[in-house]
Amino acid sequence: YLGVVFLLASAAVLALQQLTQAADNAPRYQLLARLGAPERMRARSVDIQVFLSFFLPLALALVHAAVGMTASSAVAAVLLLVIYGGYFLATCWGSRRIVRGG
Repeated sequence: YLGVVFLLASAAVLALQQLTQAADNAPRYQLLARLGAPERMRARSVDIQVFLSFFLPLALALVHAAVGMTASSAVAAVLLLVIYGGYFLATCWGSRRIVRGG
């Protein structure tokens, strides 16, 4: 139970940090739009930034889980991926909406 609470808290902090960065970078993305960068390229840039922020720490956690936990903890690993993935998708969508200015 405590591990799930820590997972939710860390994912929420990462999501808030990424959304704050997206809000700070919105003028830069608007400048890219005025310079002619297509929407798809800007959205992909946001997705890659959010992906790296979420999944580099997750990769370290999965390596630790593979080495430190037994196979009976596969359910916990799947739960971790589902929760973390949900926060990742919500953050990507929110960042895209902020960057678009809507």
